[in-house]
Amino acid sequence: MLSSDALPGFDRAAFAATIARELIELGVRCVVAAGWAVNDRLAAVFATTFYDQLLYGQRFIDAVL
Repeated sequence: MLSSDALPGFDRAAFAATIARELIELGVRCVVAAGWAVNDRLAAVFATTFYDQLLYGQRFIDAVL
């Protein structure tokens, strides 16, 4: 994980928002993005749980919760 000073002037939140916006403009219906560094282990737990919930028929918003 990069420290916040590794890329001076780099705005992670703006980058995440730009990527999300571009994906939606390309037709992606939903995007989950973080504008900050996240713990890899916790991100994996979130992703696994999120996709499991989608596969079990949960709505996107409920799977995110």
